[in-house]
Amino acid sequence: MASAAVRALAKVRTPRVTLEQLTGEVADRRRAGAYLHNVLPPLLARMAVSLEDGAPASLAGLPAFDELIEWYGDSAARIAAVSPPPEWATWRTKPSETFLDRERKFGDALDEVRLAGKQVRAKVFDALDSSGWLHKTPQTSDEVDLFLRDFYARRLTLRLLLGQHQACREALTGESAYLWATFDGLDANYDGVLEPEELLKAKSLYDAQADALQTHPKPSVCGLVDREMSPFDVSVQAIADVQEEVLRSPHNPEHLLPRFRLFGLGEGATIPFLPRHLYKIIRDVLRNAARAAFLRAQATGEPMGEVTVVISDADDNSDVVVKVSDTAGGIPRSKLKKIFSFSAASRSYGEVANDLADQSLCHALGPAALGGAAPDVLSPAADSAEGHALPLAKVYATLFGGDLKLLSMEGHGTDCYVYISRIEDNVLPT
Repeated sequence: MASAAVRALAKVRTPRVTLEQLTGEVADRRRAGAYLHNVLPPLLARMAVSLEDGAPASLAGLPAFDELIEWYGDSAARIAAVSPPPEWATWRTKPSETFLDRERKFGDALDEVRLAGKQVRAKVFDALDSSGWLHKTPQTSDEVDLFLRDFYARRLTLRLLLGQHQACREALTGESAYLWATFDGLDANYDGVLEPEELLKAKSLYDAQADALQTHPKPSVCGLVDREMSPFDVSVQAIADVQEEVLRSPHNPEHLLPRFRLFGLGEGATIPFLPRHLYKIIRDVLRNAARAAFLRAQATGEPMGEVTVVISDADDNSDVVVKVSDTAGGIPRSKLKKIFSFSAASRSYGEVANDLADQSLCHALGPAALGGAAPDVLSPAADSAEGHALPLAKVYATLFGGDLKLLSMEGHGTDCYVYISRIEDNVLPT
């Protein structure tokens, strides 16, 4: 049960959270403590209250949710009770030991909450399991979907604040550096199209066994945010990693691979955004497209169809749009609603990606993201018809004013559109 103090804290008005704040107040050592002390306790308290008061009847009162309510309430009280470091009024002078001690204690409290918060998604999965959702015939529940969509969006705001603060703190000590590469050199004839052979060269750049990767500081990176993120480069990296995942799959002994083709109309263009978020969205969409192409080829005996990625961007565009298309037979209209449904796709919860707000994951895309335990994207258990990881991908896409939409032509194929808004002052849910 959320205490009266937690409920009172949940009603406190909080500062706005935008991309600008993530690279401003949260990244600025002089202001981060005061800003986070104002926004985090109410946000944590609201999570506890929403779990207790807002959960659908089919999920309310479950032991896993009771544990989460207690944890969010305790975390809110924990941070509220720690004095934040004062603002550095004398920025040009050496800070006092009092300041450094308070900064360390406040940082330790945030780290405790951040690390413990990694278990939240598993607790939600446990709640769905104990409620019977994981064992039901796939169905949708608008009430459950709305609740979980809101819960995960606000949880992501919390994770971003904590992850950005940690990333910026470690950057001050030189402990973090962003692993990055550009792929404009792969376009040999400069026609704005990366052909399958060229994309295979991109894969080789991200071969975990190769020595081609080096760590470079990137001046435009601020913690989890890249002020000059290239959607083109992120898309190439996502394609390269999905190629590697398909080839690693034990269900693919012949090492077959769909032909990927990228039309980089936005090559060279940049936008302030979080590379890991766009990478996660595009990678999950590509996983579904590659798996659909593989399964259709198995069923028909025909060669695997092509997966195309188109990036549409221009200076006067309000959105960067990435379209992923396949010719794997499409999805029946009766199943389209389930694609982005948490309730219908709940059996794939255990396979969703790691928290993208963790500072360790802002170091690199490529093999550092794959690690040694890449998921088997071709496994029969990863049922793309139930929206493998796509419900969360849509949450990530919509968080900053973008969107994720899917159009299908049954008997032909599927087009998935990822919209990334250029507007930098979209307010994150708190």
